[in-house]
Amino acid sequence: MNLVQPPSDESSSLAKAFRGKTVLLTGHTGFKGSWLCEWLSMLGAKVAGFSLPDPPTKPSHFEELGLGGRLGAESDIRADIRSLQSVQQAIADVRPDYVFHLAAQPIVRLAFDEPHRTVETNLVGSLNVLEAIRQAEHGCIVIMITTDKVYENAEWVYAYREDDVLGGHDPQLRAGLARAGGSVPAEAVLLAVGVPPLRVRGALV
Repeated sequence: MNLVQPPSDESSSLAKAFRGKTVLLTGHTGFKGSWLCEWLSMLGAKVAGFSLPDPPTKPSHFEELGLGGRLGAESDIRADIRSLQSVQQAIADVRPDYVFHLAAQPIVRLAFDEPHRTVETNLVGSLNVLEAIRQAEHGCIVIMITTDKVYENAEWVYAYREDDVLGGHDPQLRAGLARAGGSVPAEAVLLAVGVPPLRVRGALV
């Protein structure tokens, strides 16, 4: 059941961009990923997802929408983003026109308890996606979904910019900087292989 409809002023141009296109979402069972999966499906995209076997929350927005059944087993890929081989297989099978990379370990408490896992997931996982695309030599647009929790808090009244200083002492930075650490090498890889890089920062929801 569709719970939302794209605004009419957006649906025309976005539908033209995504209708009939194959889109791979990593982290599609998460809250933002499941909404994006639903929205792209409504725009006419052929959506495939890549996530860990179990949804990250109970209850699960992904399960409430019934997305697993609608995507089908071949398009609902369950594997670990830390496995380059698994990501390579997904890229080879799906052959996406667009990749939205959302898969991450975003929980601050876990970032303190399991820093190695956090860095592996957020940084190495991002590089795995790009390396799999590079090796496949399959042209597509990659949208790297990252976080705004990466900047040193300068107590400014305006929004932070891409060239502002990273770092600081906010506890949320540990998970955020692990994700941000993948942005610089990620964009270097993208530019080297001629893939247009797009970076999107999301706040807490």
